[in-house]
Amino acid sequence: GSSRGILIIFVGLIAGAALYGNTYFKAGEQKNQRKESMIRDYPYIVSKLVLLLGAGLSMRHAFDQIRRDYQSSLRQGGQTRAGYEEIGRMCADMDQGIPEEEAYRRLGQRCDLALYRTFSVLLVQNLKRGSQEVIDLFVREAENAFEERKKRARIQGEKASARLLMPTILMLGVVMVILMVPAFLTM
Repeated sequence: GSSRGILIIFVGLIAGAALYGNTYFKAGEQKNQRKESMIRDYPYIVSKLVLLLGAGLSMRHAFDQIRRDYQSSLRQGGQTRAGYEEIGRMCADMDQGIPEEEAYRRLGQRCDLALYRTFSVLLVQNLKRGSQEVIDLFVREAENAFEERKKRARIQGEKASARLLMPTILMLGVVMVILMVPAFLTM
């Protein structure tokens, strides 16, 4: 009886460790997916911001417009995007009375990505310098972001082709077996 109890305790401990490990792994995976989503969103956010600033909107109104566009796309059945969610949180902070400079800094801290930290620094500089110089900086930042996106897409394409290599080899083996078996049976 005592060995059965020890076995049950041992199996329970292993099951608990497995559940904890699975939960920890899923949390890490969700964090990585969120970061990837934010990286994918960044070029679009910056280019849209450049477009709106070039159209004459102030920085705050441009962010409000980006937030409204995102919310309307969500109402129409669009996907939740982490980068746009953070922009929405930043706008909500400003609506609650937090100064723009502090809201921009919080954006960089919350996102915890170098891209967004650079972006928040540029936003803070906009408040200090003026809009024309910063628009030029944002244009260059948008170009760099799209180049980085192209590099990431190329790398992901190479990873996908590497993953497809093994199934392709297995299919070739199956085809060879299908061709060779009848040839050997007719001999």
